[in-house]
Amino acid sequence: MVSVHGNWDWERLEAVLPREKLELIAAVQPPRSDAVAKGVWTRLLPPARWESFFGLPFPEWLRLNLFDKSFFTADAEWGVRFAITCWLLWKRRCQLLFESGEGMMDDVLSRGGRLVEECSHASSVNTGAQAGRLHTSTWSKPRVGWVKLNVDASVSTIDRTAGVGGVFRDSQGKWLFGFTRFVGRCETLLAELWALHDGLLHAWELGYRCVEVESDCLDAVRIAMARRSNGVADALARKGRGSSMAPVNLFEVPDEVACMVESEREVPFDGRGSSLALTALDEREVPFDPGGFS
Repeated sequence: MVSVHGNWDWERLEAVLPREKLELIAAVQPPRSDAVAKGVWTRLLPPARWESFFGLPFPEWLRLNLFDKSFFTADAEWGVRFAITCWLLWKRRCQLLFESGEGMMDDVLSRGGRLVEECSHASSVNTGAQAGRLHTSTWSKPRVGWVKLNVDASVSTIDRTAGVGGVFRDSQGKWLFGFTRFVGRCETLLAELWALHDGLLHAWELGYRCVEVESDCLDAVRIAMARRSNGVADALARKGRGSSMAPVNLFEVPDEVACMVESEREVPFDGRGSSLALTALDEREVPFDPGGFS
């Protein structure tokens, strides 16, 4: 039921299944044993190294990844990152075989990144303790007139139960408001997104309109920042709910989003209304954004 290009063969499926079953299938990736693993590695490695990474004999591949840190990437933690990623991919495969779980690529990347950071932090704390020094992170104040929201999520490694929490403080560090909530059983990235969602909802209800948000989950911050200019894509996604089963490629602007595309292209941001700055702790490649959401 899968075409030679790796997509669902809708012609064959439509001949034997009703529409409601086809809609369920459309939300599922066609079966490919290497889809998650290959997707994870290509996200972690530069394209110039893909051919050698996927083409080496297994013993050499294993040796280079674990011990020759400069061969595949400039990442100083590559040996640790490689080992953790292999372990997470193995766990995902076991879940697919025995628990009918879903192989979520983003979750492997998110959990892997967090575990690498924890290993690095543990190593630095151990080194610091031996030298009589401990490394601690400090909270930084927002600028005057702004409030800072710090959010985080905690997911159990045993049963995946998750909780989220956050705190608002002003430019003097004074406590303004805090919250915590159980969000069921979910993956780490989803829990981090719930933390951002709840924090921003509280900010709006409390009347805070100039908010700086800090999270230790880079993926969640990137997703939230991407929503700033996602109006056209959101409209196309709604359009897709009522389309045919086969993918539709649009080389011309559809009438229903033409005005939106034109307005986003020509109308400059005027700086009024609400402002939101999203930053990721210790991940400074995410730029500070004083313009934010409007």
